Amino acid sequence: MGKRQNKKTTRKHNTRRKIKGGLKQKNQALTSWQCVYKMISNPGARLSKIAFSSLKGFIFRLDVPQIPENSEFFGLNNSGTDFTKPIYSLIFKFAIIGEDADDSELPNLVIPGDKTYNGTPLPDGRNKETEDLTSFKIEADIQQKIYTATVTPTANPISLAVVDFSTFNTIDIEDESASETLLRTLLTKSDSDTATRMLNYLITNVTPGRTLGLMTMELANPEFRELNSVTDDAAYYADCKYGLAQLFVLFAKLKTINYDCHMGNILGSTLPPVAGGGSDERAVLIDFGRTINLTKPRLFPSHAGEIMEKYNVFSGSNFQKDLSEIIGYRITDFYVSRDTPEAVVIDRMQKVIKFISYLDYATNTTYFNMDPAIGFDRPQLIALLDYIYGDGVISRGWIATNKETIRKSFEMNHHARGIYASLIPLIRSITEAPLGVANRLSSSAIQGMMDSGRIFSVKPRVSYDRSNVADWIVVEEPQVSSFVTTRSKAAAVPIAEKYAIPTRSRAGDFSGGKSRRQTKQTKQKKHKTNKTRRY
Repeated sequence: MGKRQNKKTTRKHNTRRKIKGGLKQKNQALTSWQCVYKMISNPGARLSKIAFSSLKGFIFRLDVPQIPENSEFFGLNNSGTDFTKPIYSLIFKFAIIGEDADDSELPNLVIPGDKTYNGTPLPDGRNKETEDLTSFKIEADIQQKIYTATVTPTANPISLAVVDFSTFNTIDIEDESASETLLRTLLTKSDSDTATRMLNYLITNVTPGRTLGLMTMELANPEFRELNSVTDDAAYYADCKYGLAQLFVLFAKLKTINYDCHMGNILGSTLPPVAGGGSDERAVLIDFGRTINLTKPRLFPSHAGEIMEKYNVFSGSNFQKDLSEIIGYRITDFYVSRDTPEAVVIDRMQKVIKFISYLDYATNTTYFNMDPAIGFDRPQLIALLDYIYGDGVISRGWIATNKETIRKSFEMNHHARGIYASLIPLIRSITEAPLGVANRLSSSAIQGMMDSGRIFSVKPRVSYDRSNVADWIVVEEPQVSSFVTTRSKAAAVPIAEKYAIPTRSRAGDFSGGKSRRQTKQTKQKKHKTNKTRRY
């Protein structure tokens, strides 16, 4: 296998816990970014590489020593009743925001020893492109909505909670560029050559006119790693199973397809499952930059005809017909019941997987260069398809393969039937609240927390510019009250010196890329504070 009651009655008898206070953010006196930076500044913080294979993203992981004082965020506890679980690990997803629509090209990112998932060496590096700010904010918003929709009723969300969204410009403010200041701070936390090279690539290519974008997520399970780095076979197969179940939840509850669900965008547990199995969280989906909401009138931003025609050619079916057949599936349609035997559920699952696979391939090969020479001429979720059907059963090299051969590889076999059958109870366990369990937070309660600002959410027409480095740190006064802070008015020591922010001396350029529009840096020394409300 590859890798609705009377209001008075309600008020009197409702036993649901009322959540007060900061919830996910421990200190409500701080901005979300100040909380993140406080964890970065922890002397014991270490930064490691998660992924760099996506076209536009650079993903890192920050870990702080597991002492309650080091955590600035609370995750939902295992019983789903309150946000009390200290978070000691954060996921950073960086993107380089282009200067304008024409500014998209970046030099290749070269990492020694880098290979594709099928083992093909990449001596010339990976293609990288800039991101646009609107798309990056939309991605963060989508991810937080997925979290809100799936965290209840079992406290097993299929995505990570977004705790902050920030941008950092390259305009010098008193000779300190916010983007470079942050990246050089992180360089002092790097635990590997790969993480260091990724950071230096960002430093070199976030040039004047461009902006550094950062989405920060919580990671409640510190031992999670990229799926392709899970070496224990039992752990890997259990993670694949859990990741697949989450794909069905994403489809059934949100009618959304992630067509970039490769092994680098699934975090899995490195530990083998406990004896007897169970539904303990094994994996989580990350990176929702490439998603399709099947409920929208306009499914694709462009090239809709080409994508649907390509789907039809490879599937031997019709896109609209197949969509209409599965779009009505609810999560309970993947439960076995007296009226719904296992065989019916398996047939539904097979239809959904085939639809996702063909749409994955058609969309990616229309929008991106999926080079057959390095093994990209197949659906992105190929590793999960290998888990379902068996290693290598699903054809590779789709352009050069007879279309009938591709279709036959999706035919139900004994192995696939067993995998689908094993997914049914797992899907139910992560989406159905156990009988007798009370006091769980409702999805509407969590949404209310987001609307009130108790839980972070990306809001339109709000600036998330964190370019004033002096605002990154709030001096906390002890003996006042827990977690209440004020700005120090007596701080005369330069920020860089007082908080050990690295100086601007250049690090080695590991990317081979060259800075653009460097003369702009000397023309924009004064920074006008953005009066827009900040979060």
